[in-house]
Amino acid sequence: MIDPWPDIAARLDPLLGTLPSPVDYLRGRTGGRPGSPDNILLFLRRMFGEASHATHHHRHVLILALAGEGGVCVDRHVHLLRPGMAVLIHPHQLHHYVDVRGPLLWLFVTFEQDALAWRGLFNRMSALRSDHEALLTRLVELFSDPRPEAGERLALVAGLLLAELAERALPPPDDSAPAPVDARLDLLGRINRIVYDRLDRPPGIAALAAQLGISASHLRWLVRRSLGI
Repeated sequence: MIDPWPDIAARLDPLLGTLPSPVDYLRGRTGGRPGSPDNILLFLRRMFGEASHATHHHRHVLILALAGEGGVCVDRHVHLLRPGMAVLIHPHQLHHYVDVRGPLLWLFVTFEQDALAWRGLFNRMSALRSDHEALLTRLVELFSDPRPEAGERLALVAGLLLAELAERALPPPDDSAPAPVDARLDLLGRINRIVYDRLDRPPGIAALAAQLGISASHLRWLVRRSLGI
């Protein structure tokens, strides 16, 4: 079977190359539709530095791999992205990048939305279809369009793309064979899995600590020491 992604990446490359480097990675286009992705930011990555430090923040981060490959370490697992694959990092998931090899063409779509959104993509990769090329093209065109009404359409297209990725989500990683991680990644990974399993009734500090097998005061101390918050 012929791999379509080299040709797709070649066609999208000139358009993606027009995306500016963000001045503020936490501010994007406002969609203005309740319940839809909002404060949407698009940017391109052609390379990463030799060392990638683990980070976390309050935004969703959708990574669409069009060329090149590499590992995205989220919580305790490494998701290996190849052309035609995507992964969604949820808010406050500690993540970093490992063994990324180019030539790289990764489109990042970051946005804000309710924590319950896209739960089906939590710690799971997804597969793009070749006909998503038109959807990605429209996404970039709307992001670059300064008109206010383009922001609303951008939110709709982003939501459609996420919905289709959710339908094509792959099985979660095998928990019996986690990737080696440092203590900070392990702690936040365990916390995130407990919380996302109970998003309808999130546990309090005491219940969360009990499930982790430690005291509430020790949990607070670990989070301050490991994450600085």
